[in-house]
Amino acid sequence: SGLWFALCQWIRPPIFFTLIFLLLPFLFFQNKIKVLKSFLLLFLINILLFWIPFMAYNKKAYDRYFVSPTGHALFHGLGELPSKWGIKLDDEWAGRLLKEKYNLDYGTPECDDKEKELFWKCVKEDPFFYLKTLLYRIHQVLLRPGSTVKINFEPIFDNKMSKYEKIIVCLKKPNLIITRIIYAIRTYIHFFSLFLIISWLGMIILFIRKKFFLFFLILSIVVSGWSIVLSHVEVRYLLVFYWILCIPSAYFLLTVFSTAKAFFKNYGLKKEVK
Repeated sequence: SGLWFALCQWIRPPIFFTLIFLLLPFLFFQNKIKVLKSFLLLFLINILLFWIPFMAYNKKAYDRYFVSPTGHALFHGLGELPSKWGIKLDDEWAGRLLKEKYNLDYGTPECDDKEKELFWKCVKEDPFFYLKTLLYRIHQVLLRPGSTVKINFEPIFDNKMSKYEKIIVCLKKPNLIITRIIYAIRTYIHFFSLFLIISWLGMIILFIRKKFFLFFLILSIVVSGWSIVLSHVEVRYLLVFYWILCIPSAYFLLTVFSTAKAFFKNYGLKKEVK
């Protein structure tokens, strides 16, 4: 488990918080000493196979033990909502600003330090704006994660085309037509939001039915991704942790179907059997 967890952390470092939160549900076991020893071993393997080589490389390459886009994420996130500073949630915009105004190369530790400095300057100047963004992100995390990815489709049909010519285009490029239809449906029905609503309802049912171990086990993994609210919210950041919500969503659907089946069995109309 320690080897597997260290490998996962190389892929996505924030998953380390999962290891911390996972300790909570396992403390429900009677033999807490055994659980604590197991987790101590997991932490030790994690330190040996991730933190030591990670920090050693950073020290050699950047002359600092910790290198992360923290400043960039925080400053970048202030552009999620319109502000008086004109900050944009755009990597290219941030790169141009840092280069033109401070002569810093985008993606370097020095650049990240400057962005962290700019972030705190903005927060001190208008703390209520940052509080507003946090409230907005909490809603995003729980119900409707957004995305900075925007798709600009090129037109498939020419206005001068006849109906026959449009049909020919559809037959020649069915993949483009299907993609447009799916994207159009997505703009009206946010499937990920629907998935989240079903999942949270499933979590409530788990808690009501006193399935506390499973409830806290799922919650411990999901909560590990909530640090994202400090910067900005995108679906791709949450999917790393939200996969576990497949369990409560399935549990909710199973509960609904079994309840409906029992209802129709007891109170539904029955055909006479001759």
